[in-house]
Amino acid sequence: MIDKNGHLWITTNDTEKFDIANGIWACDTKGPGKGLTKRFLKVPIGAEACSPVLTTDQQTMFCAIQHPGEGSDFNNPST
Repeated sequence: MIDKNGHLWITTNDTEKFDIANGIWACDTKGPGKGLTKRFLKVPIGAEACSPVLTTDQQTMFCAIQHPGEGSDFNNPST
């Protein structure tokens, strides 16, 4: 997703291969921070973030968290 200010928002899937939890990352597309990603949201291990949407005033983000707790149970949580 690209917001009204030109920031690129990236969702990840399958980053656990690199020991990094999935989530949502933000990236400037111009200026001195161009290309530098910053984590905005971290999801539980085994889950993935999908479909980020900003409200028109860009003050609130909604996203779907798919299959949180996959591979876990109450006696053996993964996160």
